[in-house]
Amino acid sequence: MKYASSPKAWQRVRSQGLPETLVRTETKNIEVKRVQAGRYLLEDVPEDAIMKVTVTGLQRQDEGLYQCVVNISPQDLIILYTRIRLVHCSGEQQGTLSWEGAC
Repeated sequence: MKYASSPKAWQRVRSQGLPETLVRTETKNIEVKRVQAGRYLLEDVPEDAIMKVTVTGLQRQDEGLYQCVVNISPQDLIILYTRIRLVHCSGEQQGTLSWEGAC
């Protein structure tokens, strides 16, 4: 539970420039945090050391590289896991992505 009280974020990694933060927790406490920004839902469960991300209404333009980070400070981000590449599956117009990992 090294990062239990640290803010966390789900980001889209661009080929150039800084990653785009899609949703993030703001508080530094050890309570369960659930934050939604549009189609992105981030749940941080510190007592279980789990972070969950759900993206609804997936579209072809959502293809790309994503990462989960801990915000130690605005200049100091720690990538928690291997980056995730979202690819389009033919035949699917829309769908939901659910991801869960230990933190």
